[in-house]
Amino acid sequence: MKKLFTLAMLLVLALTVNAQETYRKSWDFTKWSATTVANLKAEAVKSEVKDLGDGKTQLVDDHGALWSDHEKAVGKDCTSYGASKDGKCFWATSNNNVGGDSLKANGELIPELAGLYFNKSYTSARSLAIGVDYNSAGGYQGASYLWFGGSKKDIAVIRGVAPGTTIKMGVESHKTTEARGIELYLVKNATTLTHGTKLKDPDGNEVAIPTTYQDLEWLLPAEDQLTDADKQMANEDGTYNVLIYHTNGCHVYYITVGDGDSPVVEDAKKVAYLTGASFSADDDIAYIMLDGNDKFDVTPVAISAEVTRDSLANFDAVVIAPTIGAAEAAIIKPYIAFLPIVNLSSAIYEPLGLGKAVSTETTDLTIKDAGNAIFEGMEAISYDGFIDAVELGDYFAKDDTLALAGEAVAIHAHNAGRNAYYYIPGTNLSEDVYLNLIPQTVLAVAKTKRAITAVGKPAITFKQEDGQSIVTIAAANSKAIYYTLDGTDPTTASTLYTEPFTLTEATTVKAFAIGDGYLDSEIATNEVTIAVKAAKPTIAIAREAGKSTVTLNAAEGIDIYFNFTQSETQAEAQKYDAPIEMMEPSYITFFAVGENLLQSDATTEFVGIDGIDKTNIRWDILAHMDANKDDWSTVGSEESRSSKVNYFFGKNAQSMYTDEIESQEPVRDSLGNIIKSQLDPEMDSVLTVYKKVEQIVVPNVSNTWKVTSYGQVMTWENPVPGKNVGVAGSNCPELAADHMPVNGTDGVTNYMLNFKGKKSGEPYNATIQTVEAYQGPFDIVVYFNNGSAGSYPKVDVEYSLDEKEWVKIDTLETRDVRLMKRNKLSYEGTDKVFIRLAHKGGNSAGQVFDIYLLNNGELSQNYNEEETGIQTVQPEGPVVRTEFFTLGGSRMNNAGRGIQIIRTTYANGTVVTKKVIR
Repeated sequence: MKKLFTLAMLLVLALTVNAQETYRKSWDFTKWSATTVANLKAEAVKSEVKDLGDGKTQLVDDHGALWSDHEKAVGKDCTSYGASKDGKCFWATSNNNVGGDSLKANGELIPELAGLYFNKSYTSARSLAIGVDYNSAGGYQGASYLWFGGSKKDIAVIRGVAPGTTIKMGVESHKTTEARGIELYLVKNATTLTHGTKLKDPDGNEVAIPTTYQDLEWLLPAEDQLTDADKQMANEDGTYNVLIYHTNGCHVYYITVGDGDSPVVEDAKKVAYLTGASFSADDDIAYIMLDGNDKFDVTPVAISAEVTRDSLANFDAVVIAPTIGAAEAAIIKPYIAFLPIVNLSSAIYEPLGLGKAVSTETTDLTIKDAGNAIFEGMEAISYDGFIDAVELGDYFAKDDTLALAGEAVAIHAHNAGRNAYYYIPGTNLSEDVYLNLIPQTVLAVAKTKRAITAVGKPAITFKQEDGQSIVTIAAANSKAIYYTLDGTDPTTASTLYTEPFTLTEATTVKAFAIGDGYLDSEIATNEVTIAVKAAKPTIAIAREAGKSTVTLNAAEGIDIYFNFTQSETQAEAQKYDAPIEMMEPSYITFFAVGENLLQSDATTEFVGIDGIDKTNIRWDILAHMDANKDDWSTVGSEESRSSKVNYFFGKNAQSMYTDEIESQEPVRDSLGNIIKSQLDPEMDSVLTVYKKVEQIVVPNVSNTWKVTSYGQVMTWENPVPGKNVGVAGSNCPELAADHMPVNGTDGVTNYMLNFKGKKSGEPYNATIQTVEAYQGPFDIVVYFNNGSAGSYPKVDVEYSLDEKEWVKIDTLETRDVRLMKRNKLSYEGTDKVFIRLAHKGGNSAGQVFDIYLLNNGELSQNYNEEETGIQTVQPEGPVVRTEFFTLGGSRMNNAGRGIQIIRTTYANGTVVTKKVIR
């Protein structure tokens, strides 16, 4: 009796959403089909991890990949994550612009996700991941799941849920010591994700947020229990849309709506059974069982020269009978990778140059990939005689081995995601093999059938260097690229592209690509040009007491750019148009740019100032207000926190006064006479002073600063550096290119504290203030910005001995919208004082990034103009080891710019530790 079986993943495509008629009702994320995995792997290979040296790697390009096997984004350091996740975990990337309920991999829909309407913004930043037999941290319920990353995100919408329906999910926290999980809300539709009613469990209780795995249930109330507001969210057919929202990183193993989906019966697959001269329909057990299976419509096809790839194109799959031998093999080779094939004959390998047959003395298969769909329902597989194994040649060398016979390859899959080829031993078949293994494999390969298309046209790009260009050629779905440099069209006899190459003369580069299972690409052409670098500018420094004037010179028609952050990027530099007056010692970096020329090499010079030496320079950081995320974005209630903006006291300004009277006194004229009331001449005019509300304080002990307010709005913000600079109300400012650094380094956070709105008619009252008093004298450096159009924001920089009486040092005002300015002031007294920024005016947001208090301490006293602070006196003997650390004690691979600690160990055992600036 034939075993009846159902391949759940093969049914999914038949369950696509038909609006107002059929909705998907169940998803299983513990089983990912071989096709899906192959398509995800095809996406992942588009990512390139570059070795940066010193043990560091970086994800440098993803060639438009929709999925990556690397968690970190392109351009980010990925050393601690390794080069890949071994093809077992895949993240939706920032290039995934598909969105909706049609997430794709390798150009194909992912059937396991079909019917879930994913929030496009969520799937665009490596927050959604697919784990396939992936259990890196251990302690999880299983190894395959859908992984929701990030926190507090709208993930996806389940559509078409009827009132009174229970929704079930298997959920666990990604961090097994912390409660993280799922919340469900009603939403209007799949694109308007404003949260409606939050769903509860069938007993009306809040659904618990789990740490370890839990089977959770939510109930969409019956129609008569829904509110009028809920009913406004109904679809035309009376069903509802339910939003999946997560509190933090978690795994979901399954989703079931109501009773789930009913099995769907697919049409029988059309199978061409290729036969040789010795084929007998009565003796070929594989043919008998396929032909007798109602899942297949089998047509025997005698192999001959007339049987071409095109003639088999209308079949869903092709099965090569075990009787096919060497004589017929040559006809088969053009089918591989172009048609879905299950090959039962090992005899074709050697004549086709694909490997060779291998005799074994085992009847048992060792399954290597138990999760593959072809093995569903089979834990162990035996044959009725010795198994025909194969040795794989170069063409199949990188294939996935699915099962072994002893040490030999028994089952392998080639091109598993597209017109797949599987080899299965076709002799000595047992009942389990011909009833289950072969039919399930035929169904699996039929699912991979794709139209035959061409390899992507090659992209020929080049990077110009001084007197040469480095040429790179890439083509989607290619296995080989051929190119020419003489203007002729390339063929497979032309030069094989293996790596970027260098040209020193203008050249026409032509290329085309071939791919496994693809037609040849079009021929691409690009004219590679050669350019040389502009000559480096020269520098002249004129020094006088308290000031150095820097003059830069270059050839006529050449522009010069400079900055003080040692950047070699034009966008981070300012165009030179007049001599530069410098009042502080600092590095200056400059380079030349000219038409039809490459940017020159950059030159960095340290510029000293006469009259500034180690006795009076102020380079030691006494205190630093750093608007970083860890210290400032966690304040406020849990509900108010956001990844972008954090309102410390709420969005609306409050009055700074209570109704309680603090004092009253008569109003007098200049002679001291009491003025009578204009409303009632019999009454004296009285000045009433009301008590202030209690001051709101947000302390930041680790940063030794605090934010204070009597009701004025204050926020922390996480902007987007470099986006829409100069546009009012836009994202993030940049530093002005001519800003002077702190101690030779940029030293500015990407985050900011904002002085926002106040109550109309009342004074500004918000401040940013030190928690401690600091010994003067010292400099005060403030990075300040005008957040939007309107009157310019003003803040007073003030000091106080007792936090009661404040003395103004100066007023800061910034006019350029979204352009950060560095402001330097000083407190020259000798007392210990508190410092604060007090908002004083302007209806435009005043944005503060960093505040530094700098004095003359140990670092300053090590200042040496010629060596910029680096001491050269060393103990005798060779150096054994040199280590670099940040001021916070974190170890660095190499010396960096700015302030750092260097620890040097000498052969005689002496250890020298010093703080330096580079």
